[in-house]
Amino acid sequence: MSLLFLFASPSLFAQAFLNGNFENTPVVGDQINMTNAAFNVSMANTYAFGTYGDMDNITSAAWGPPQSGSWYVALTGAGTGMITKQLNAPLVAGTSYTITFWDRGFSGFFVYPVQLGL
Repeated sequence: MSLLFLFASPSLFAQAFLNGNFENTPVVGDQINMTNAAFNVSMANTYAFGTYGDMDNITSAAWGPPQSGSWYVALTGAGTGMITKQLNAPLVAGTSYTITFWDRGFSGFFVYPVQLGL
């Protein structure tokens, strides 16, 4: 399974995901099958905590090009890959938000549904 995420938030309330497009990373080249701990060191403002811990930080076109920018993250491993993203400001109670992301299943892998939660 491979899920690729690109996050954005509405600018109306000035909240945004920090490193929402995964461009802020010190690694060079694709990092495949990383543990959660290794991923957390390599990706700013993003925290992996899924039980399988098989994260991918990808920049090459070998796995398919990113939707925008140079990097994307693939969550792999039987549907148990999970990440959190840090916001630049807290959410406001009673406010509606829209989260937009790009999700694609890579050919040859099972595709699992994406779940979002707060």
